[in-house]
Amino acid sequence: MDQPPANIVDLYKAQGWNNEASIKADIAAGGWKSKVQAPTPGFSNTSTSGAGFTSTDPAQTIQAAIDALKKANEPAVASYQARIPEVQSAYTQARSQLQASQPSLEQKYQNLLDKIKGQQTADVAAQTNITAGELGKRGLTGSSTLAQQEIQNAISPLNVKYTGLTQETGLAQTDAMRELQNQIANLTPQEQADIFSINQAIGQLQSGAGQAGMTAGLNLYGTNLSAQQAAEQAKADAAQQKIENALAKQELNQPQFATASSGSGIYAIDPNTGKLISTIKGVQNQLGSDPLGLGIGT
Repeated sequence: MDQPPANIVDLYKAQGWNNEASIKADIAAGGWKSKVQAPTPGFSNTSTSGAGFTSTDPAQTIQAAIDALKKANEPAVASYQARIPEVQSAYTQARSQLQASQPSLEQKYQNLLDKIKGQQTADVAAQTNITAGELGKRGLTGSSTLAQQEIQNAISPLNVKYTGLTQETGLAQTDAMRELQNQIANLTPQEQADIFSINQAIGQLQSGAGQAGMTAGLNLYGTNLSAQQAAEQAKADAAQQKIENALAKQELNQPQFATASSGSGIYAIDPNTGKLISTIKGVQNQLGSDPLGLGIGT
């Protein structure tokens, strides 16, 4: 086939092509050949109706258009479907990374707590020695009640300070661990939402093919039905014309008879011979069994 069939534009549209300029460009480039190599069930590339459908069943025509559009959407659907395992893999990796960070996060805060505790011990010891030295200058030994009270008063602010730092660090550790667990837990609904979005896009492609296919199928079915009705009307007109032609021909060729009545029957006079032909059977013998030439026997 060197030229595209008359219904090539319908075939393009049934396969998801909606831009007229793109259709014309692809036809000009010879891309139309791939559109007619494997006709969709319900389509015919040689349909005499020019609509591209041979079926007069609207349901079959619509389904054929839907199937064609779904086939045209298959590459996009396949691309979306291929994204699902990629998304799942990405979330699995993220989940593993967050879970792996938990021990290091715990160790980070434990190191900070140990540092605070060590600094507290060192500062308290240093302040104790300083206070004890000052008390010794005044003749007070570290074992005396007054000396012990003075030492306690000196180190008490340090203990308050570092106790507060320890508590704050502990709370920060708890918050950080809870936040990490929340991040891990939130990955599941996020993953589900992303996969749902992909499936929703796939569904929209498939449902869109159904809606567009219904419209295209109904339009092409209507075109095909009109063409079929026109063909049937032309056939009926031709048959009627054949009958009229046969009648006109018979009127020109058949013998002219004059009738006469006589007692028991009807008689006809053959103008060519002047003879009287009696009975209706005699007239039939003159006219023949198919006077109109329509192929009808007696």
